[in-house]
Amino acid sequence: MPRTAKPTARPWPVTVGGLLILAQGLLLLLLSVGSLAIVVGLGLGANFIPIEMLFNDLFEFAEFEIVLLLGATLELTLALLFVLNSLRFWQMKPRAWLTAMILQGLNLGLALALYLNGQRGLVFGMMGYGILMVIHLNRADVTLAFHVHPAAEVSHLDEH
Repeated sequence: MPRTAKPTARPWPVTVGGLLILAQGLLLLLLSVGSLAIVVGLGLGANFIPIEMLFNDLFEFAEFEIVLLLGATLELTLALLFVLNSLRFWQMKPRAWLTAMILQGLNLGLALALYLNGQRGLVFGMMGYGILMVIHLNRADVTLAFHVHPAAEVSHLDEH
């Protein structure tokens, strides 16, 4: 029988990166479920809503609820994408690194939008984790495992 090429072992930074991406996805999933629970709680119970807000600031309350629902939906979508990408990252699929970087950019963009909207509770944690993930994803071990060589591409462009 002909020998088949033995698959290359996954470097430990790739394994750690996959675990970190999975953890980020699960944390975003918990955050989105919590936000959705708040929206449902606000919609169901008048005891959750101060009476003054119902009569004086009804439009502000509706705007707050819509923004919270939109944020929760975006967090849920991003969380599911993170979990799916962590599996692809462990399998070392060719586009998993690029997808992880795009998801980190979307995560940081969502955190910035939430910060500018005034929701500052967990936003700093989202930003800090995202920045640390970008640094980890740009480690030489991780980029080499996914055959990402930006320096070689730049030097190739300089020759022409």
